[in-house]
Amino acid sequence: MESSDSAPVDIGDELVLEIEETGEEGDGIAHRQGFTIIVPGASLGERIEGRIRHLEADYAVAELVRHESGVD
Repeated sequence: MESSDSAPVDIGDELVLEIEETGEEGDGIAHRQGFTIIVPGASLGERIEGRIRHLEADYAVAELVRHESGVD
């Protein structure tokens, strides 16, 4: 797995996330320990499970795995 010294997530991590904002291009944005996670296809207010697919020093991109109805 790839990781960043400052990132609280790693490539491949599966996380339950609350979408707190919408980005300029309409992507859902969540945060984990102050770290930004962009989730294409997620909407404001949703609770989703996402898998980290891309990691940079100041943000990550997660694939939407499933919506709230399938998240424990």
